[in-house]
Amino acid sequence: MSDNEYGVMATTDTTTPVQREEVRPHPTTQEVFRDLQRYIVPALLSGALSGLVFPPYNLWMLLPVALAPLLIVLRRTVTIRAAAYLGLLFGLVFCSVALHWLHSIFQLGVVGIFILVSACWVLFGLLYRLACHTAPLSRLLLFTPVLWLATEWLRCEGWYFRFSWAQYGLALPGELASTLWPAVGVYGATFLIVLTNAAIALLAAAEHPLRRRLLAMAIGIVCVLGVGITSRWLANDGENDAGPGITALIVQDESGGLHELRSLTLPHAAAKPDLIVWPECAVHDYPLQKPDLLAELQGIARTMKATLVLGCKDAAPNTVQVDGMRRRGMMAAEGHLFYNTALILAPNGEVSGKYYKQYPVQFFSDGVPGRGSGVVPTHVGLLGVAICYDFDYANVVVRQVRNGAELIVVP
Repeated sequence: MSDNEYGVMATTDTTTPVQREEVRPHPTTQEVFRDLQRYIVPALLSGALSGLVFPPYNLWMLLPVALAPLLIVLRRTVTIRAAAYLGLLFGLVFCSVALHWLHSIFQLGVVGIFILVSACWVLFGLLYRLACHTAPLSRLLLFTPVLWLATEWLRCEGWYFRFSWAQYGLALPGELASTLWPAVGVYGATFLIVLTNAAIALLAAAEHPLRRRLLAMAIGIVCVLGVGITSRWLANDGENDAGPGITALIVQDESGGLHELRSLTLPHAAAKPDLIVWPECAVHDYPLQKPDLLAELQGIARTMKATLVLGCKDAAPNTVQVDGMRRRGMMAAEGHLFYNTALILAPNGEVSGKYYKQYPVQFFSDGVPGRGSGVVPTHVGLLGVAICYDFDYANVVVRQVRNGAELIVVP
């Protein structure tokens, strides 16, 4: 005991232990490689396999096992934050493989887009990791595809930046897709694919004995063989009984010049096509506001004696409702608002109808979203049109078919 500077007796407690900060040792090289093998590599592998099922690779036979490595590694994680990082890593690799073509458009800016798109897989990783601690395996098996579809819907349709590319259900081969899509839709096909991956991941988890891991591998092999055999059987399922078809002339020109498109089209007049389709924005102009340009296009339709569907633009009033990002993009590029348009000309040159693109692509000056989904009567039948990105959303074509469309044209 002693007097302090204020003359008050002070007591020194010598019984209190000294507090020492615990110093965690740095991980050894062996531990780093072990973590890479147990956590990072499976997430990278799953992202790469998932990307390879889409064009131009088309390795759709990987679908039953592509997601399983990510599900397995998410169950191993100790912290929720680690699950989020693994979801982000999966998403970045997945996008880099499946959506590699975006790099040629956005250059380094594609990194930000991939991070934005990967947010849904970060959310999936977080929620799946939480469910692994609370839900029994039987419930987790069904919860996994339900959670995946919820985050997929959010990515594709549930927010402003709709990214509907690269859904598992879209990677099915044509014959199998034509069977599953009418029955369960793209989301239903995705549900079945993720359900198979979830079953394999749960059976192949590290805590299960070797027999179950071998069983999981057998399930994956059977699924791959089953899909392959089914698609081969569908491909050889005899002749279809469709009636007589039409002759279509599909003209593609990267320059988008009217002169080049005309020179590629007119030499085929002797083939007497019933329908001619030019690309989206084939004419980077406004024929409905420029009579001379419209007359030139009508002359091509009359010369070919065919229905001509061509991509162009149509002026939109500045009072039309459109979100701020798209409005600023169009004003900067064109100085006014416009619709990304498919113009339909009859064989006699008359304007049969027009269609406005309903789902303009994000980050582009791609027009005001259209609202109508009408069907245009033509001499080849009731014609429905969906422009490029529209075809990523089933509701456009579904409405047209319900309205009687007999033929869908997709510039």
